[in-house]
Amino acid sequence: MENEMMLVDWTSERRKGKLIEIDYVRTFLGHEMIFVPIYQVLVFFMSSDISWGNPFMKSVMESIAYNGTKIIAYDNGPFQKSKEEYKTILERCGYHQIFDVVTAQELNCKTESMKFYKKMLETYNPQNKLCGMVGRHMNLYAKLKHMHFLVYSSPDIYPARNIYVKKNQTESIIERFINFQLFDGLRTETLGYHFGYSFAGIFMYEWALYIHKKANGKPLYFMWNARHGYEVYKEIFPKDKARIVYVDADTKNDKHREKYLQNIVSKEAGYFVNGDIRKRAKFEPKYHVIELVNLFSKKVLETYGNEIEQMLDEMTGHSVCISKIKEGQPHWKILRLSEEDEIKRHEVKQGYMDFIKEFHTFAKIHPRIQRELLENRGEFAAKAVAYGFDKKRQEKKHYNFIQLITETKKAKKCIGYARKIYRKGRRK
Repeated sequence: MENEMMLVDWTSERRKGKLIEIDYVRTFLGHEMIFVPIYQVLVFFMSSDISWGNPFMKSVMESIAYNGTKIIAYDNGPFQKSKEEYKTILERCGYHQIFDVVTAQELNCKTESMKFYKKMLETYNPQNKLCGMVGRHMNLYAKLKHMHFLVYSSPDIYPARNIYVKKNQTESIIERFINFQLFDGLRTETLGYHFGYSFAGIFMYEWALYIHKKANGKPLYFMWNARHGYEVYKEIFPKDKARIVYVDADTKNDKHREKYLQNIVSKEAGYFVNGDIRKRAKFEPKYHVIELVNLFSKKVLETYGNEIEQMLDEMTGHSVCISKIKEGQPHWKILRLSEEDEIKRHEVKQGYMDFIKEFHTFAKIHPRIQRELLENRGEFAAKAVAYGFDKKRQEKKHYNFIQLITETKKAKKCIGYARKIYRKGRRK
């Protein structure tokens, strides 16, 4: 059976209003102060030294501060940074409205312990004024104190996040980057967009890096079947010489095609780029070709070749191909696609182009990521693509221990019963 694009609507829960900014503003309206965690809430940490601000929370904090509520950021991470270090990170991430920062070091207790929360409130709210709290998971102390409390399921613990493979540090960073960008609470895009961003994007990025390395500064001629690669390449390397040529594996190989190729190469020698995973370009030896198939190791192709081929079809389709070249002009063969398929391909393209823009901005700051991507011969990209066609793996929820206790169906049922008993007791 041929693979189909398996798209699970893992954004549906976020579209129900759980992460709408106005909910935070309404909940904490009139509060003297709120306490907000830094790690993976205010700031997304890829590692101890790689981080950036959460755009959703940044917008929320600006709105809350505008209403006169003090914002106190507290340390909830594993890095044991000092107060000044956290202040510097928050300032760099654009949080200029933070009133103060609380760390476990200065309170001399364990991060996120009952003692930590007790000391924090005694220090910053000794008069017991109205205050609230945000957390990555349910907070028992906040509940016991009847504080207004909101849970922000940060992308790294969001149950419906993408978990592609067992991975090294670089692959873990890429996976986190994708989850942070998609599940920060701001994006409510289409399923096609998410497919492009989550699965096709890293494939296209790695392919562009491979082409750039092989070309070594020489001009590039992207064959028609690699036109999607051309757009990505120019986004990443806008100064490189590159153009699309109207030849692909289905173009009739005759004297007209040969003359067309000679005219191109006679101006400036370079490399042709073939975007077909199964068919190598049938060119004369004098033409140098960068084959997509050479990006991958033999093992990767044997394991994931079908999924890669299917993804390329999802991105480009076979709506238009070049049947022959005559008198220097391409003759097109048009195959009609349904409107639904055309829309889906447009959404996928929008997704992977957004990924390319955002991830390249990030990767330029950390060039090690680019180097290690090239070294793995397309394995991580291929596994991400395979994940995109595996509905069972996408539907699987990834709960941590606290979420198993509080967010599964059985847990929610028990919590519901406990609330009823608690409310009856209060009435008496």
